[in-house]
Amino acid sequence: MKNEQILKKAINKAIKNGWEHIGMKFASGIGMVGTLKYNSKDWEKMIKEDRYQHIIFSHDFAKAFFGKEIHLATIKKIESGTQTGQDENWRHHLQQMVLEKEPLKYLKKFL
Repeated sequence: MKNEQILKKAINKAIKNGWEHIGMKFASGIGMVGTLKYNSKDWEKMIKEDRYQHIIFSHDFAKAFFGKEIHLATIKKIESGTQTGQDENWRHHLQQMVLEKEPLKYLKKFL
């Protein structure tokens, strides 16, 4: 799957889960970001120029895409051994995605 397809599917998933971008409600299946309609060449250009990152790394997008369930994580503490902590699912996945060399490939796992 090409990066453009991953991005489109990820945006559509977030839209279906109630994501709104720049105060505008999206109609599912319409290739729109902000107030612009994108054709296939525009999507390719957006990927090449990394103009999609402000979308996928936003908290609102991550909440809609990954969900708000609680994620249990093991946190290592030097002075007291290990401890189990809780974090919202979207926050955990956003942190993991930021560390990825290719963040769209990370999103692909959840489509």
